[in-house]
Amino acid sequence: MTCSMIRILACLAVLPAATLSAAAPLPRPLAAQPAAAQQTGALEAHELRCLARTEPLGVDDPRPLLSWKLRSEARDQRQTAWRIVVAASAEDAGRGTGDLWDSGRVAGSESLGVVYGGRPLVAHERCFWAVQVWDAQGRPSGWSAPASWTVGPLDTGFWDASEWIGYDALREAADDEVVLRAARWIGHAADGSEGSPLDAPQGERLFTGAMRLPADAAVASASLTVLADNAATCVLNGALLFSGRAGWQEPRQVDVTTHLRGGANELRILVRNDDPGPSGLIVQLDLSLADGRVLQFGSDGSWRGGAPYAGWQEGALREDGLVPVRVLGEHGMAPWGTARRSALRLPPVPYLRRAFQVRKPVSRALLYGSALGLVDFHLNGRRVSEELFTPGWTDYHQRVPYRCWDVTAAVRAGDNTLGAQLADGWYSGYVGWGRRRDHYGTQPRMRCVLRLEHVDGTVTEVASDSSWQARPGPVLEADFLMGERYDARAELPGWCAPDGGARDGWQPVVAGAEMEPRLVWHQGPPVVQVGEFAPVGRTEPQPGVHVFDLGRNFAGVARIRVQAPRGTELKLRFAERLDPDGSLYVTNLRGARAIDSYVCKGGGVEVWEPRFTFHGFQYVELSGLPERPADDAVTGLAFSSDTPLAGS
Repeated sequence: MTCSMIRILACLAVLPAATLSAAAPLPRPLAAQPAAAQQTGALEAHELRCLARTEPLGVDDPRPLLSWKLRSEARDQRQTAWRIVVAASAEDAGRGTGDLWDSGRVAGSESLGVVYGGRPLVAHERCFWAVQVWDAQGRPSGWSAPASWTVGPLDTGFWDASEWIGYDALREAADDEVVLRAARWIGHAADGSEGSPLDAPQGERLFTGAMRLPADAAVASASLTVLADNAATCVLNGALLFSGRAGWQEPRQVDVTTHLRGGANELRILVRNDDPGPSGLIVQLDLSLADGRVLQFGSDGSWRGGAPYAGWQEGALREDGLVPVRVLGEHGMAPWGTARRSALRLPPVPYLRRAFQVRKPVSRALLYGSALGLVDFHLNGRRVSEELFTPGWTDYHQRVPYRCWDVTAAVRAGDNTLGAQLADGWYSGYVGWGRRRDHYGTQPRMRCVLRLEHVDGTVTEVASDSSWQARPGPVLEADFLMGERYDARAELPGWCAPDGGARDGWQPVVAGAEMEPRLVWHQGPPVVQVGEFAPVGRTEPQPGVHVFDLGRNFAGVARIRVQAPRGTELKLRFAERLDPDGSLYVTNLRGARAIDSYVCKGGGVEVWEPRFTFHGFQYVELSGLPERPADDAVTGLAFSSDTPLAGS
């Protein structure tokens, strides 16, 4: 995990708000002052915030904290008193009339964390407020521009009409075996005895094998599968592929297309045996050449092994101490058994939807939504928000945040469709060290309530429940550490359009979740795109491999703009630095694959960016295009928490 990735992860944490006290309001509110008197002060309030947020929606605190900033053209000014009004309309608040609360004039300098002290708030109502302050000379300001906040459910019973829903069929794919017919388990010649080859001491062993490709080989694709007992560090032609666990039940599979070359290729693998007992290694390289030939290389009796030495990864291999390895047996032998491909597979992102009708005029529509995982909501063919990674990272066993969006403009009379895309995120994706998934749960879920307030005062709710439908879509994989894979040929035009779009392949959702965390309002700002960076340079370290330099290190993704025949698969790899030969330096990625893939649908220019992953990088490697990409083929998109600029 890179420093850039750590920075954005810290921004996404869900933090409790501090609780501050405020001076008690005067018993009787002041009447609104004439406009002329309001303009005499040299101080004024601005940037009004509720719970440190600007115009927040869905606040579940019945007594939220109100804050403002002060400004003045005069020197040596300070606030000596303040007054807050809260009203049901912006007009009333702007002229100093508070039907929900009028604090009256309160002596003091407080401008941070003043507790709302008006009448009890009603769920889902919108509160408008304004502030008046008195300067050092005791002169009042005018009223600030009104701000607002929208009250959330307040009662947890609001969520009872909804259910956690998901689609598990995509996660229950066949647990097929890893096929390694060209490889054999090998061990160090000095380990064990003739009768017990799997009785090895704790320690490290170095193995090396050579693979010779045709001199003119043009590699179309290549994958290396490694199983080791217990961990391995793998180097191909001087490039570190990975370092960490590569167990026989959880194999490592690495895309090595850009690491191979015509002629001799060399693998060096350091295997670590953590405890006395079985120790071994099995490796297979599967590759396809551009001319259609398919080749396989595997660990066998031609490999050699010996004791590791300082600097074994680099330079010419020391021949002294290397002896032929000991062939232990085929893949599937005891005690390791057969590895399963499910350990290598990431599940697709399901698409969920529900059609509904609006029969009466709507005055306001609020969508409340959350997920055990990541969710993107869509309404009538459009994404509800450009916010990323909703609802953020939390301890899902304890609580999960919800967000609220005003979607009034997207609702239409008659037929409507509400949809969602549901990804693993922090809930069940790879997180942190150890190459582990499912830290919190194994079945991502989403939950939502669309609250339609009608002009006649009635309310209709459209909630997540067992009536929803689901199916797979073009997002084949989505993971923070491993990356995202998208097949544009599988796109679902109109999947969330009011007319229902394509009608084939939709199945019932699964209702119910592994846990029932408390739903709380998300107090932090959302993650959004904050910048775009065009390349400042590009190189081609190998034929067909193009490295774009975006000029700075940041956290985000790359957007591509390409044109290629249908079925062309493009790969994007990421790095913060380059190796001396101009290739990507990926050692610091450790167990993270950090590869985004896009399969073209053909027929013209295609523009794509991932939605459910991010990377820390400055350099983007693009491969797979049949022709040289244009200079604008890659654009960097920087992500950050949407916090206001505080300084420079």
